[in-house]
Amino acid sequence: MNKPFGMIPALTIPFKEDNSINYDALEQNLNYLIERGVHCVLNTSCRKSECYHCRQH
Repeated sequence: MNKPFGMIPALTIPFKEDNSINYDALEQNLNYLIERGVHCVLNTSCRKSECYHCRQH
């Protein structure tokens, strides 16, 4: 497991009007963060072992 470092924003999940996940918007959000150098995101609806999602160097 990678050690989290730097800014770790909470990942928000965008939903459609029918309450399904808007995967296109989610991908756009993640790409926006990655393009700006974010290495980890915090999943706000997770168990402790799943909270950090970090890219390997």
